[in-house]
Amino acid sequence: MKISSIGFTTQVIIGLVLGMLAGLFFGEYCKVLAPIGSIFVMLLEAVLYPFLVSSLIYGLGRLSAENFGKLFKRGWHFYILIWAVTLLALAVLIRALPVASPLLIDQGRNSDSASQFLQLIIPRNLFIDFTSIYVPAVVLFSILLGLAVQRIEKKASALELFDVISKSCLLIWKGIIKFSPIAVFALFANLFGTITITQLDNLIVYLLLFIAASLVLTFWIVPGLISAFIDFPITRIIKEMREGIFMSAVTMLPVTSIPYILQLVDKFTEEKKFDKNDEYSIKETVLSFSYPLTQLGNLFVYLFMGFCIFYYKHPVNLLYQLLMPVLSLLSSFGTPIATLNSISFMSTWLGFTQNTTDLYVDLMTITRYFQVIASAAGIYFITIVVTFAFFRRIKFNKTRFAVHLILPFIVLCVTSFGLYELEAWLSPKRPNPYLSYSLPPDVRSGVNATVYKERDAGLKAGAQDK
Repeated sequence: MKISSIGFTTQVIIGLVLGMLAGLFFGEYCKVLAPIGSIFVMLLEAVLYPFLVSSLIYGLGRLSAENFGKLFKRGWHFYILIWAVTLLALAVLIRALPVASPLLIDQGRNSDSASQFLQLIIPRNLFIDFTSIYVPAVVLFSILLGLAVQRIEKKASALELFDVISKSCLLIWKGIIKFSPIAVFALFANLFGTITITQLDNLIVYLLLFIAASLVLTFWIVPGLISAFIDFPITRIIKEMREGIFMSAVTMLPVTSIPYILQLVDKFTEEKKFDKNDEYSIKETVLSFSYPLTQLGNLFVYLFMGFCIFYYKHPVNLLYQLLMPVLSLLSSFGTPIATLNSISFMSTWLGFTQNTTDLYVDLMTITRYFQVIASAAGIYFITIVVTFAFFRRIKFNKTRFAVHLILPFIVLCVTSFGLYELEAWLSPKRPNPYLSYSLPPDVRSGVNATVYKERDAGLKAGAQDK
C-alpha cells in the first residue's frame, strides 16, 4: 500500500504513535528532533498576525456601518454565553479543591498588576505588541482601523490587497499542514523523550479536573450548543469538528484549525442555501475578530488560580473570588502563549509566589493539549453560530439546549464531588516533611520541654488566668 493512499488524518496518527514510541525508547536522544517541530510551529505562527489584521480590516472595511451594527447586535450575546458557560463549568470543578488553610506569612500584592493588564489589551506601539504577542491589542487596533476604512469612499483597491493577504495566509497554512505527520512525529518524540513530572501526587486532582473540563466542553457542551442553534444533530457536529480539533491538538496550535473551520462554515451554509452574493466574507471577519476572544482553553487560567489558592495555602476573600473569573477572562484574550502573561498578572494580583508561572509552565507539558482543543472548539462555536445569526438562520431548539447543558453539568458536578473525596482520601496518606525536622542533639541536650496540644494549651492558659 502506498503512503499516498493513506488518509491524511491516519498519517498524522501514525506520526504521533511513532513519535511516542521513539521518545520512550530513545529518551533524550530525541532532542535532536526538536528543531523540526519548532520550525513547523514557527511557520504556522508566522502568518497568524497577517491573517488576523488583513481579515479584520477587509471584513470590517467592506461592511457598511449598518451591517456592522447588525453583526454586533446579532452576535454579542453568543460571546457572553460561551464565556459564561465555560467559567461556570470551571467554577463547579474548583469546588473539588479543599479550602485553603492560611500560611502564617501573608504575601503582599504588587501595584503594577493594573499596568501589566492594560498592556495586554490597549494598543500603544504596534511593533511592540507584535513582538510581545499581545494579540488583544493587535486585534483592537485592527478593529479600529477597519471601522475607519468603512468611512472612506475610494477603498476598493486597498481592500482587495487585504483580501489577497488573508487568502494567501490560508494557502500558506494549507501548504504547511501537509508536513504535519513529520512535525507531529518530531514533537511527540521530543516530548516523550524529555518529559519529567515531579510531585504528581500533589497535582493529580488538578490535572484530572483540567482534562475532565476540557473533554466535556470540547466534545459535549460546545457541539451541543452549536446543534441547538443551527439545527444539525450533535453527532454530525462532532464528526465535522473532529479533524480540525485533532490537528490543533497534535500541533498544539488552535490556528491549525482555521482552514477546517472556514471549510465547515462553507459546507453548512451551502446546505442551508445561503445567498453567496450577500455573504460579505462574514465568516472570515467573525473568525478573525473571535480568534483571540473565544480561546476557551485560555479561560482555564481560572481553574489554575483556584488550584493555586489550595496549593500555596493562600486563601482569598469573597471579593477576590468574585473578580477571579472576570479578570481571568479579560487577561487571557489572545493565543495560548498569552496565558503566561495572564498567569503573571493574576498571580501578582492575588499575591502568590514568583514560582506560580514556573508551576504553570511545568504542568503545560500535559495540559496544553487539552487547553488547545477547548480553544479550537470555542472558535468553531462562534464562527458557525454568529455567521448563521448574521443571516438570521438561527433555529433555536430549547430541548437540545437544555439537554446539552444540564447533563454535562451533572457530569461535572459528579466529577467534582468524586475528586474532592479522592483528595480527602489522599491527603492523610501524604507524609508531612515538616514532621521530620528536628534540632541537633547538642542543642536539645539538657533542655526540658512540654508540648501542649491546641485544646490543652487553651485549658492551661485559662487555668493560669484564674
